[in-house]
Amino acid sequence: MMSRANTTINSRPRRNNNSRNRSARSSRAAERQQQRRQVNDAFASTFDAPNPPPLPRLRQNNTPDNPRTAAAAQNTNNTESAPAQSPPTADPPSDPSEAEEEASDSESDASNSDDDAEDNDASLPVDPPQNPQNYEQQWPAPPPHPPNSRFPPVRVNRPKSYPSYASELRHFMRYTNKLNYPKDWVFSVEELLPITPELIYAYMAFKAFGKEDPSPNDNPHRGMSNSLLAIKKKLSYFMVNRIPSWDPTHQTGNPTKSTQLNDLIAFVKKKETRGQGKNSRSDRAFEHSEFKQVLDECHASIEADFDRKYRFPTMMKFMFHFIARGDDAAHVFKSSLVPSIQYPWLLTCKLRWSKNVRETRECPRQILLGSMNTDYCLMLSLSVFLESWISRGQGRTSQWLFSDGITTASSHDDAIDREAARCKTRLYSCIKSIVHSDEFVRIRPHQAIDH
Repeated sequence: MMSRANTTINSRPRRNNNSRNRSARSSRAAERQQQRRQVNDAFASTFDAPNPPPLPRLRQNNTPDNPRTAAAAQNTNNTESAPAQSPPTADPPSDPSEAEEEASDSESDASNSDDDAEDNDASLPVDPPQNPQNYEQQWPAPPPHPPNSRFPPVRVNRPKSYPSYASELRHFMRYTNKLNYPKDWVFSVEELLPITPELIYAYMAFKAFGKEDPSPNDNPHRGMSNSLLAIKKKLSYFMVNRIPSWDPTHQTGNPTKSTQLNDLIAFVKKKETRGQGKNSRSDRAFEHSEFKQVLDECHASIEADFDRKYRFPTMMKFMFHFIARGDDAAHVFKSSLVPSIQYPWLLTCKLRWSKNVRETRECPRQILLGSMNTDYCLMLSLSVFLESWISRGQGRTSQWLFSDGITTASSHDDAIDREAARCKTRLYSCIKSIVHSDEFVRIRPHQAIDH
């Protein structure tokens, strides 16, 4: 009897715990769904129209307010029998980083005061809809290209992030021409030639200040100078005369290379320096103790997790030694690691695929030194990693020093980038999991300054 009673008594809290766990999981799922909705709402409100076409507004007794709306109402009545056509939907930015950046820029849209609307009535909605989704949906589709249209040639040195370049140009042309260009639209030379620095200035000012003509007392609460520099770079890629600077006298040249835009970016930088701009969300560098924590956590991993125990610590030490990025370390060839001719007991390496390397002279051989500290000795980590990796068989077929793969130097760039990107993504995921863990101790800003 006692055993049954004990069994019954002990089983009740177990059922209560299960119910509490289910309720906790349901509440967490509801919170995640609410967060996704907030992110979607923030992204949908990113493109608040500076001047969308106002809809005809009628009174209660169907009497128009003014002659313009009367004409619009007359046209509406005449076309009631025509089938309704849904406006083309606007496509989101193709680059996730761009979508995240623009979604973050829209966080301050709700805090715009009425003073901005009074100072710049022409650039803000006259009668915004009750439930706006995207102001670009209110704009008509562009007319088709004329038969004699000219198109710029396809450039060979197209950047890897070309979709984000094309997306930025498409958003700029939508903002300027009030037309909803589709995602596959190719802009002709006739459409690109009328672009002037004044149009780009208005677009960039609206991105940073929320208005097209900011005054010296306005603060860039919506965008940062780095965002404006990225816009300038992406738009400059598509300009017809992109080599020469802008000539205001003859109205020729590259409109992104104008003093007007440079002054705007310099003004935003000054506001950021004074603490009057948008708060930066950039990541800071690791402190010494934080970097040591990541290495110790990786070294303490189990033997079966080869990447976490051997590969990733060696890559981090390589990045620390050469002041390189994760993409640089993932693109290092085995053939680039050779002994030094002058000092045979040392190694040298080349970073051929670095971000800003365009010529051979920009990637000289860099010397690789050992260290008396075993935690930072790159030679010791490389010897252990390469011996284990090659003995496992995976390191024999790869041309990379750290990445797994079967490509060669003559393979397509897309296949090569996919192999290196997989290794880089796994490395960053490992670092992120360690940094976001509860055991990781962050150094506060004042502690880092004292250190």
